[in-house]
Amino acid sequence: MASYTFKYIRSFFRRVSSKSELKRIIKIFHKEMEKGLRGEKSTLAMIPTYSIPATGREKGGFIVADMGGTNLRARKVELKGGGKIKAGNIKEKSLGVKETKGAAEDLFGTIARFIDSLVSKKDAYAPISFVFSYPVKQTAINRGVLKKWTKGIVTKGVTGNEIVGLLKNALNKIGLNNAEIVSLANDTPAALQAGRYIDSNCDVGVILGTGTNAAYIEDVKNVKKWKAPKKIKKIIINIEWGNFNKLDMGQWDKKLDNLSSNRGKQVLEKMISGMYLGEIAKIILQGIKNGWNLSGFNAKDHMTLIAKDKTMNLRYVEMVLEKFGINNTTIKDRQIVKEIVGLVAERAARFGAAAITAVITKTDPSLKRKHTISVDGAVYRNYPDFSAIIDDTIEELFGKKGKRQIKVITTKDSTSIGAAVIGAVACLIK
Repeated sequence: MASYTFKYIRSFFRRVSSKSELKRIIKIFHKEMEKGLRGEKSTLAMIPTYSIPATGREKGGFIVADMGGTNLRARKVELKGGGKIKAGNIKEKSLGVKETKGAAEDLFGTIARFIDSLVSKKDAYAPISFVFSYPVKQTAINRGVLKKWTKGIVTKGVTGNEIVGLLKNALNKIGLNNAEIVSLANDTPAALQAGRYIDSNCDVGVILGTGTNAAYIEDVKNVKKWKAPKKIKKIIINIEWGNFNKLDMGQWDKKLDNLSSNRGKQVLEKMISGMYLGEIAKIILQGIKNGWNLSGFNAKDHMTLIAKDKTMNLRYVEMVLEKFGINNTTIKDRQIVKEIVGLVAERAARFGAAAITAVITKTDPSLKRKHTISVDGAVYRNYPDFSAIIDDTIEELFGKKGKRQIKVITTKDSTSIGAAVIGAVACLIK
């Protein structure tokens, strides 16, 4: 097992999270964005979503079905215009091994039955906005092909196939012929549209949760790889920024990457998303303390509790370690654990801020306009000080102008609200 000195770890994290390093990352990020928009080889896919920015005046009722990670969510959402929304209760269902590791028919059959529970047979027409939060090559507002699975899903017969077609076949099989899938979206464009529905300055949507991604509004003339309909002047681009890999990796990052099923890919995601933060901290801690076994250590249950610990003797850190059979730790042991967890989380937040800053300055280098960033995801919402570190880092990079021109907000229920907005926009531009 690899071993690391605490001094080296602290020095590494401070260096890669420094202001100068973040500025370097931003410059490279811009280059990758430009290459992606031109259709050249890039770590950023820069996928046109076929969805134009919302105006806030959109109206209509939609059923939103959302597949993210290993959960299904669905609800009815009615847009009333003027940024006003009426939303029903969210229904949730966990996907099992049969759906996440089985055949496409099993997965989409389950999704179809889940949607059926919200559709009234009396309705002559049931518009559905489908949120599918995986890398998809969009070919129309309601068409797209899965490029690859992420988040641990490996269902067979989906990669390379048209998503809406698979779902429509499953709906037809159960006799749900009055349902029409009007839009296909990623959760990140949905976060953007949810924010924009209530704030016309919102031009970036970000997910910082189990996974991570971002979307933004781009002038169509800059999307060289895509021939847009003449009436469309601006388009939402799904960046797929989790795959950005121009980052300095520590020994622990390389080990995590080598152990993953997608080596060399989703590097930024592996450094800033909830799915991996606990694993990074675990690898580092086990490298410092060779006798420790922290199998199962994660961000949600363990890192969060450790980060909240303000007790003099770090009692909560001690409790977490005792859960893993690590007893009789010294205060120095617990201090090291707390600082390692802090370094891993701080790097994640600062990298997230750098990526957000890169997206904003791609379209507005001098910050002449006001920008609202709509952020959703459990890491951003729940991890102690994560959002504050992002705000502070943006201000560090831009000074008082950054604080004045950039506003980061949490948009409640962004995926379902934003998907309904995307559905309404889709109906308008048919």
